[in-house]
Amino acid sequence: MKRIAIALLALSIPALAADAKLTGDWKMVSDIAGTTRTSACKFTQDGDKVEGVCKREDHTTNLTGTITDRSVHLTAKTDYEGTPIDLTYGAKFSDDKTIEGTVDVQPMDVQGTFTLTKQ
Repeated sequence: MKRIAIALLALSIPALAADAKLTGDWKMVSDIAGTTRTSACKFTQDGDKVEGVCKREDHTTNLTGTITDRSVHLTAKTDYEGTPIDLTYGAKFSDDKTIEGTVDVQPMDVQGTFTLTKQ
């Protein structure tokens, strides 16, 4: 009986990891160097590859990345007041509707946090 329970548990772990889906509409709230911004994001996922666009009233940012197990890694090239910047997001699914993580802004060497909430 123990072997059956262990086998079922082992089979369910990949299924839980596979449940991490980013496809759809999300709200992103970021706090970078004390500045909070809210964006509406739309992501599509093909396997472990992710593409998305986040928009707020004055800016649009295109993102690409990967999902591994329940972790998300996204990058974007954009600008801040005319200066080109690279954004690197790293996060984990808290649950199926919430993703929380950190963002690194280069070349400014600034870090922050962000939360994505499924809409």
